[in-house]
Amino acid sequence: MSSEETKRPVKVHDFKGTWLPSVDPSLIGENYSAMANLAPGQNGLEGVPGYSKITATPLTTYLKPRSGIQLRGKHETLSRIFLHAENADETASAVLQQIAAASADDVPNPKDFEASPIHTDAPGAGLGRFSKWPNNQIAYCNGKESLIYGGDEILPAVFMVADSPMTDALTNAVDYTEAVRNDLQTAGNIAPIGSVPDDATKLLIPMTGSPGDAISDYSASAHGDATKVGTADLSLAKSKFGTGSLNTPANGDGITYADHADWDPPTDNKITYETQDYLPSITNALASGSVVFTDNGASPDTIVVDGDQTGLPWLAAGRCIGAAGIGGPWTIASTSYDSGTSKTTITLDAAETLATQTVTCVIGECLSVMGRYQDASNYWFVYFLAGSGYIFSCMLSGVEKSGHINAHHAAGWNHVSVLCDGAKLYSTVNGYFEQASTGAATFAAWAAALAIGRTQRGASSYTGAIGCYFEQGRVSHTNRWAADFSPPDAPYRTKAIVWVIGSTRPIQGVKYYLSTVNSLSGQTISGKQWNGSEWSPLTITDATAGLTFSGKSTTFASTVATAKPKLLSGRLYYFYQFELSGGEADIYKVTVDAPMQPIRDLWDGVLRPVVAFRHYKDGVWINDTMNVLEETAEGVTADAAYVASVGGLDATEHIDIGTAERACAFKITMYERETGYVNTNVVTMTVHCWTGFGYAAPDGQVDGTKPADGKTLSQSGFLSWTPPAPGEEFQREEFGDTFWYYRLTFNGALSVNVYIDKVEAVPAAQLNNAAYKFPFLFQNRAMLCNLASTGEGNRVDFPATYTSEGWNGEDSSFGDGKGPLYIGGDEELTCACEIYNRLGSSIYTFALFFKDYETHILNGYDSDTYKAYPINSKIGCPAPLTLDTYTLFDSKEQQSSRSIAAWLSYSGPYLFDSGGLTPLHGVECYFDRNDPRCVNWPAISAARGWFDPDYPQYNLLIPSGQDQPTNNVWLCYDLIHNRWFPKVPAASLENPYPGAVIRVADSANRQYIYGTRDNGHVMRLGHGTTWDGEDIEQYVETGEMLPSGHLFDQVKMTMLKVLVKPLPLTESRILTVTLYRNGSETGQVIAAIPLEDTARFIKFTRKLAHDRAWSLRVRFSSVTNASLKGLQLLSWGYKFSIEGEDSQ
Repeated sequence: MSSEETKRPVKVHDFKGTWLPSVDPSLIGENYSAMANLAPGQNGLEGVPGYSKITATPLTTYLKPRSGIQLRGKHETLSRIFLHAENADETASAVLQQIAAASADDVPNPKDFEASPIHTDAPGAGLGRFSKWPNNQIAYCNGKESLIYGGDEILPAVFMVADSPMTDALTNAVDYTEAVRNDLQTAGNIAPIGSVPDDATKLLIPMTGSPGDAISDYSASAHGDATKVGTADLSLAKSKFGTGSLNTPANGDGITYADHADWDPPTDNKITYETQDYLPSITNALASGSVVFTDNGASPDTIVVDGDQTGLPWLAAGRCIGAAGIGGPWTIASTSYDSGTSKTTITLDAAETLATQTVTCVIGECLSVMGRYQDASNYWFVYFLAGSGYIFSCMLSGVEKSGHINAHHAAGWNHVSVLCDGAKLYSTVNGYFEQASTGAATFAAWAAALAIGRTQRGASSYTGAIGCYFEQGRVSHTNRWAADFSPPDAPYRTKAIVWVIGSTRPIQGVKYYLSTVNSLSGQTISGKQWNGSEWSPLTITDATAGLTFSGKSTTFASTVATAKPKLLSGRLYYFYQFELSGGEADIYKVTVDAPMQPIRDLWDGVLRPVVAFRHYKDGVWINDTMNVLEETAEGVTADAAYVASVGGLDATEHIDIGTAERACAFKITMYERETGYVNTNVVTMTVHCWTGFGYAAPDGQVDGTKPADGKTLSQSGFLSWTPPAPGEEFQREEFGDTFWYYRLTFNGALSVNVYIDKVEAVPAAQLNNAAYKFPFLFQNRAMLCNLASTGEGNRVDFPATYTSEGWNGEDSSFGDGKGPLYIGGDEELTCACEIYNRLGSSIYTFALFFKDYETHILNGYDSDTYKAYPINSKIGCPAPLTLDTYTLFDSKEQQSSRSIAAWLSYSGPYLFDSGGLTPLHGVECYFDRNDPRCVNWPAISAARGWFDPDYPQYNLLIPSGQDQPTNNVWLCYDLIHNRWFPKVPAASLENPYPGAVIRVADSANRQYIYGTRDNGHVMRLGHGTTWDGEDIEQYVETGEMLPSGHLFDQVKMTMLKVLVKPLPLTESRILTVTLYRNGSETGQVIAAIPLEDTARFIKFTRKLAHDRAWSLRVRFSSVTNASLKGLQLLSWGYKFSIEGEDSQ
């Protein structure tokens, strides 16, 4: 901007001109033909900050970084910075890391990088590219490898504690996964290791585990294994704390312990009996109505209710019922409906002590919990009566001491106990403490077994708990509670000397945070990994010294090459088991160390339907596919028409199962609703995979349908195996369909009636060491782009959202019927970014994908909604690491903001803003093929670009000039003033221009920019008052000015006036003003002004004497090394005189 008084020849300029390097100086007047290290500001021009080292020791072998990223830790390590760096002759590359474990080392403080690489790239690797991925992970691709890393402390996927080492399944496993994935040290957030029950505990039976496992006592009394009655067994269908629980599917099922003095009260009469009880239903009760009870003497008694109730399953023969205030439980023999009277008669299976009467009451289902029975005059038991609650019935020497109803129940799990405080009886349900005896009463010493799930109320009368589940049975010689309490939120402690850790990928160490350390010194931790066929031992270095130190690790050699996923308790992970030799400790948090390694693919947890199921019997193939897709419908009894009836298959016959995805396990659900339809012969089942030439048995087979008695297909369970390596298993065509086929064979004959009700598959890994060019994160979904290993440069793959390992299933591009994204034509993708616009409360997010000459936009949020659209077929991004985004705020009033993206194209720098591409004009000379300053096109990928975190400025580094291999020009675009300006590091420095740029953040999430130089040093950009110790030279030079405005005038500048901000007194510097005439490169110093002062600004005036000229050019320059903003130019002006006409 300029102004001129009409009565005297004066020109006044502010320093708000534009640098125009592409325009001849004779055409730009007071704008700038040259400048360095001066940026546009609110007041004019001001000096730019320099850069300073954050590494005292330079990188050595791999000393030329080309890209990088930061990973901020969530545990003890505060920050990690990773660099992809090349060696001196650029023939090999690696990933280096800086680790900040203390605040003094954290960003932005100086810290050297580790001497040893965290990863050495495969031969032939290209530019290494990083991206943040879900769950605080970092992805890395280089065209030969696709890797992932999350630091040495990532949270485990599974943490379970058990009683003893396992081969195929855990014993009394308790799942503490959620407890150890946080920092809390409160109840319910601690995993006890190596502890034992207290002295008051006389029986402790977790009742957890897998079908067929023993139910054992873990108290010091060591009462051994419970006796399973009927079909009672452990089941994986339900669990409160551990893996599995006791299931009682039929009436009379349960467990018992023979009579023992520990079941009797001690001398002080204080005793507590308790368990966790799962109620399948709490609504199995009739509406209150008129009920007729009839005492039939020695014959079975009857109960008559209104309406037709014969269709109610809980009123079927063998079930138990009761009525609050009347009595029960009573076992049903039969039900019948009389349409004439519209009444249902319930006939009981024995003569009960019913009084003939008609009363209004509620008839409900009875489900037993626990109790003891000596005889008809001495017993106690607890049962649930639907419509009422938990009833505690106690008879002592023929006198009823309790019939109390505690109604604080809920559907699902309930904590139930009965106890004596030495004088009275009490009942608790879910922590509600209620007196149960009408007066003084205690339990007595009886000759009676202790039962759970099955209770006795007469010489031959039993109450069952059909469909119920039980956990955590305990008998204590004390009254555990004396008032309302919070029910247990964790399992009771057993010896718990083994723990199992599941990880989403192979690991090399585990760190333990302890709320209580092991007080027993000299103990050790041993460990094993699952290698696909067996549990192989680990050689452990234990810095915890047997869990005596908290925050320390157990480490071992990397298992990346040896560990394999294993299906355990219905979950597929990389599993490790550890054992403490002695003592006890409490763990409140666990992290695992998974080294940088190929990206893994693990089952997403959704079972897949099989697509083919046939069995070969007596020379005939029988197709059961439709029968195994769903379980037999409720209300349908056993029928071969609805199941796969494979009974009688022998060693010469088999089952073939087809899946759409490669599998590693089948969940086989047997028809167990009725007895007699599972295999009863001792037979082993083996799965085989198709190798392309025949069927072969894979390693690591575990048959969960075969309990300890060795009878396969005798219960529901998983059949799992370690899938063959990629390239060793193939699809097969059978019956006109091509699927992944698996053959099940037997080493003997199955029993006659064996019904398989449903079969589902667990997929094996779908993503197998594929090599992509770059990773990306879109809407918190990981993406892999440009599949170099197959030449599909426009391909994009993605896992399930919020994961980095779920590369399978319907939410993944590898899911059955899904597929990758293909952006545009076959041309390779080069880079991508996420953009959003916010208007009020609405946020619109999309992605930009680039090729060398194309730009595409991706909209949508999953595989079904993703749509890619081309937005420019001429402009792309051949310099992928120049792409960066920035957020602009439009207005406070409209509460709107938007993201913009900037990058370098073959046509120069471009901006994407609100749906359109806009060139950033002003530096065209660097992209003009006829200009010697033109970017070296073969090296354009070396260019780097980024937005400054503190100023709305886009920085661009380019290799300028023919055959220039590295960056040597630094351009900056100011979004506020819409102007370019250059930064020029000191020429005396070795490799002064950055070759890589990394955005980092401190503990408060304030951002900084690090840059790397090819001399091995890492710099903090935009920091300090020097270029790595060298002065910052600042200058600005105008174009050729015509003071009078006419080409024909000869003029003289007679007086100069400059307004500038002073430097502090500690920095003595000179502002030099040089005048150039008639386009000459030789100038005349017309002023040299000291800059140090204490005033708000310096104003100086100089009278001038020089030869006449038709054009004038002025240069202002200085150097600084101590002032934050260096040279700050405010305005300037001059007087001139017209000396004559320029006629030449």
